[in-house]
Amino acid sequence: MSTRRAEKLRRAGLLRHAELLSKLNNYSELNRFEVDENKGAAPRDPLHVPVGPITRARAKRFKEALNGLIQNTWADVELLKSKISSHEDHGLVNVIKANDWAE
Repeated sequence: MSTRRAEKLRRAGLLRHAELLSKLNNYSELNRFEVDENKGAAPRDPLHVPVGPITRARAKRFKEALNGLIQNTWADVELLKSKISSHEDHGLVNVIKANDWAE
């Protein structure tokens, strides 16, 4: 943090809060309960349906992740269709399988 900005924040009484926020920018500190043996943040699957109550925010994130997956899949299909000649119709099928991971 620059000294000029620190001085401005100090005058406003916000320097301590800014320092705490800058420390919290480290993702592993925010997710200390999701850390594996190697002390690295565990990768989170955005399509993993959490156990427990589904809040509106969780439902929205899941919907966005699922829509992103579908859009990526369709983009891949369009790419494959462009590579296949027009007289060859292979009838591409996409399957999305939901796994039940009991923990």
